[in-house]
Amino acid sequence: FSEKLNDIEQERARIPQRTADIRRIANEALREVFNPLPSARLHGSFVVTSGIKSQVGAQASSLAGERETVQTIVEFVDPTDYDTVRTRLLDESRHRSSANTIYLLGRSSPEADDLVAEIYRCQRIAELHRSDPDQEVREYCTSQTERAARLLLELRQRIARSVGQGSFLFRGQATAVSALDPQLQEACKKHLATAAEQIFDHYTEAPHRGEAALAERFLRLGDLRGVTTQTDPLSLVQISGGTPKIDTAHKALLSIRNYIDRNGVVEGKRLQEHFSGPPFGWSQDTLRYLVAANFLAGELKLKVSGREITVNGQQAIEALKTNSSFRGVGVSLRHDRPSTEMLVRAAERLTELVGDQVVPLEDEIGKIASKHLPQISNGIASLAGTLDSLKLPGADRIRSTQRDIADLLSADASDAPQRFGSEQSTLYDDIRWAQAAKAALTPDLLETIGSLREHQREIAGLPGTGVPGEVKSDSAEDLRNAEDHLTRDDFFKHKADLATTLTSIQGRIAKAVEDTAAAQKSLLVSAEKDFALLPEWREITQEEQSNALAQLAGLQISVSNDIAGLGQLIAHDYDLHTRLNDIKRGIAADGQARQRNRAEEAKSKALREGRGKFEKTVKLPVTVTSMATLDEVIGELQTLKVDVGFWDEFEIKLSQE
Repeated sequence: FSEKLNDIEQERARIPQRTADIRRIANEALREVFNPLPSARLHGSFVVTSGIKSQVGAQASSLAGERETVQTIVEFVDPTDYDTVRTRLLDESRHRSSANTIYLLGRSSPEADDLVAEIYRCQRIAELHRSDPDQEVREYCTSQTERAARLLLELRQRIARSVGQGSFLFRGQATAVSALDPQLQEACKKHLATAAEQIFDHYTEAPHRGEAALAERFLRLGDLRGVTTQTDPLSLVQISGGTPKIDTAHKALLSIRNYIDRNGVVEGKRLQEHFSGPPFGWSQDTLRYLVAANFLAGELKLKVSGREITVNGQQAIEALKTNSSFRGVGVSLRHDRPSTEMLVRAAERLTELVGDQVVPLEDEIGKIASKHLPQISNGIASLAGTLDSLKLPGADRIRSTQRDIADLLSADASDAPQRFGSEQSTLYDDIRWAQAAKAALTPDLLETIGSLREHQREIAGLPGTGVPGEVKSDSAEDLRNAEDHLTRDDFFKHKADLATTLTSIQGRIAKAVEDTAAAQKSLLVSAEKDFALLPEWREITQEEQSNALAQLAGLQISVSNDIAGLGQLIAHDYDLHTRLNDIKRGIAADGQARQRNRAEEAKSKALREGRGKFEKTVKLPVTVTSMATLDEVIGELQTLKVDVGFWDEFEIKLSQE
């Protein structure tokens, strides 16, 4: 060596050994000894792999496979302490906390310790000087790295020999490594296979690694007679007397139910964690298939988004379709299976509702309900609006029925046997009522009820006097009877009574229309006579009189003999009186104007002739025997009165005709 390398060699000899680095090198070598990790195949389908840990004193460090269920803890002890430590580990292996732990005990050797120390010095000196600019030093570092690699290989061999001469300690049993196989890897596999059978001793209940779609395929079978080894690999469906049924006594199905029985409602995630670990080791896909079988057998029920699912349908399929979808699903034992009597009642009622024969089986009832209830709900949907518009009872009942149907369908009609099979089925009664009401509400009945409602409103608004008041009073009893029928749930059963009531009211209205029209016609006739009695009537021309009478004739209207016509007449009555008064005032105004003009002209003429007072001789009949003559006399006197009104003095001579 050159002087520089000599100095580096002396530095190398003085490198202090740090415990952490020494342990790191030893663990790296041990990790490589068990690379690849020991594994064994259980019943040809389940691969069990063991993780490796290194234990020094009371501290264990994971070297590889820390997530594996089975862990092998390797510990090296001084040969003089071997038997003592072996006894201690045998005792520890019996504890419940060590049920999945294999202890592998080997003897330590000074040679192995020296190799570890030498490897560390080689690695450390190369690390310190590998960047030295001197080529000779860099070559030295390369040689140290190569030496460390050779020594590491030798260390692994020594470790393997030491472990190979040691013992496996598992659940109170000690087994010499060399007794299983001269090769350490093979010995580890053989021992792991034996240990795995004890750790996963319930794996034999379901020794199958199912496909992801297994549970879905099983649920979609429909008829269990169609099972195959692909849809039912564990032969859970048995044929007895030609009838297929799920073998609920199968050990795997029992294990699931027993666990749920102890824990109550269990989430799918928790079931996956429990049955994928010891002592089962089942695949999560197989677990979902087993849960599906228990579900189809009626032993379990699912809880999805707060709804309980008890019959096979889309909700159940979606819940068990994937491992991810199953994680949030609640699973519990089913203690409330419907009785035979309940199933029979539900089947009979559904048969009445849908028209098809329904078999009294829970799944069949659920399927029929899921198939037909949407159509039933759609069929009665418009009824609520019709009932509301006619102010008939039952609109809220219809909406409540639709909500109940929607709630039932949201759980794949799981509650259909209970909803339709209980002694008193509100849902069944409501649907039957809705169907009966919809069928009974023909256009004729709708027209009758609509007309009755119209008459109720219009009659309530009639005046309380005269002919309308009589109609209001006389129709009160009929309207009370009609309202009594229309406020009952079975209103549609009283079609004849409602029609009779409507006819009676309409007859009364028709008579009222006739009476009111006659009264208005009589009023016009009286008005014509009244016009002739007006003092001003004589003042207007014949043509103007004819026009006034023509206006009277035009005030007569023609209406239908119904409530609308009566309303028109009542409204026209006010207009009629107003128009009559207007015509009278017009005649009076025109006549009075003409009277004034004539009187003023007569007065002017008289004054010009030197007469200072009004003088006139009036001939009156001695005997009056008719109203016409009397009216004529009165009219003449009224005219005379107007003429006299323009004079301060007057003299009227009355003579007999």
